[in-house]
Amino acid sequence: MLNSPGIYSNRVLQQKLNREKQKINYQHVISNDSDSDSNSIIHRHDDNEYDLTDNKASIAMHHLTDKFLEENYVTDNYDSIDSGTGNLIPHDYSPPLYEYATITTNEAVNRLMQFFIKSSFDKNKVINMMRLIKYILPSPNKLPTTFRQILRTYGKTPSSIEKFYCNNCFTLTTRKNGQQYCNNTSCRFRNSQLSKKEVTEVVIVNIREKLQSIIKRNFSLFTGSEKLFPSFDIPSGERYGIITKETLHPITLVIHADGAPLIRSTKSAVWPCFSAIVELPPPVREYQTNILTLGLWVSTIKPNVNLFLEGIIEQFLDLSNHDTSIFVHEHEFRINVKAQYFVSDLPAKSLFIKTINYNGYFACTNCITEGVLYNKQIIY
Repeated sequence: MLNSPGIYSNRVLQQKLNREKQKINYQHVISNDSDSDSNSIIHRHDDNEYDLTDNKASIAMHHLTDKFLEENYVTDNYDSIDSGTGNLIPHDYSPPLYEYATITTNEAVNRLMQFFIKSSFDKNKVINMMRLIKYILPSPNKLPTTFRQILRTYGKTPSSIEKFYCNNCFTLTTRKNGQQYCNNTSCRFRNSQLSKKEVTEVVIVNIREKLQSIIKRNFSLFTGSEKLFPSFDIPSGERYGIITKETLHPITLVIHADGAPLIRSTKSAVWPCFSAIVELPPPVREYQTNILTLGLWVSTIKPNVNLFLEGIIEQFLDLSNHDTSIFVHEHEFRINVKAQYFVSDLPAKSLFIKTINYNGYFACTNCITEGVLYNKQIIY
C-alpha cells in the first residue's frame, strides 16, 4: 500500500498538467469578461466605456468575436441603420401626451421608465407613480397606468405569464376583487372563493428572451472556446453530434425538474423546471445567472405534467422547428434550439413520464416489458 502512489504518479501528474492547462486557457479567455459582482461571465460592449488593457489573450478574443460577427452577419431589408452614423434611426409616431403637449406619449414613458429603473422602483411603485403623474397632468391624457400598458408603450413585453388553476378540476380561475373563483359548473368549488390551498399557480417564462440575455452576456464563450471543454463533456458525445449536425448556430439545453417545500403551514411546494446551455463550457454553464428558468409550478399538490409543460413544450417546438433570430451588438444570428436530455431524481422522473412509481412493474424507460419481483426488487 505504501508503494501505491508511485504506481499512479505519472497518470496523476498528467491529469494535474491537463487541469492546469485548462485553467490557464479559461483565465485567458474570460480575464476581461468577468463581473466582480457576479459569478457569471459577462461580455461587455458599451459605446461609452472601453476596457483598456495589455492582455494579449483578451485582445485576441475580442478580435475573434469581431471577426465572427463580420463573417456571419448578413444585412437584409429589415435593417434600419444610417450609413452615415451607424446608429439605429428612432421612429416615434405616438400621439402627444395630452392636447398641445410638446412631448409624445412614448417619449414620456421612456424617460419615466429610465428614471424608475435607475431608482430601483418595483412594480407597485411604478404603477402608483404613473397614476400620480396622470392625475397631475392635464386631463385627458394618454399616460398608461396599468403595468401591461406601461410595458407595451415602453417597448417591452412581460418575460413570464402567470396562470391560476383550480386544484380540483384544473380549470383556469377568474379573478374578482383580488380573489380567485372557479367557473367550472361540474367542479365542487364552482362559483366559490378559492383559498390559497385550493389554487395552483403556473408561471411560464419567455424562453427566447432569456436565451438572448444569456447569449449576449457570454457571447465570447460561444466562439473559439473549444479548449475549455473537457474531452468527456457533452459536446464530445454521439447524441450531441447527431442533433447539431446540420445546424450553424446550435443551442442545446439540458432540462432539469424537481420539487421543494415552500411553506410548511400550507404544505405548499414549488416545482421549478430549469435548463442549462450545453454550448457554454463548464463551470460557466452551471452559474446561477446562466441557468434558464423555464417554468414554475406552485401548489399544495404535485404537478399535472400536461398542464405544467404545455407552454414550455410549445415554445421548444417553435424554437426547434422554426429558427429564431438573436441580436448581439446589432448583429443578427439565427439559432436552432434543441433539447439534449432531461435530468431528475427517480420520484420526479416517474411523475414526469407518468408512471405509477419509479420501481413499478412497467417503469422501464427503454421497453414495455413487465418487471418481475425478485428479492424485493423489480427486475426487467
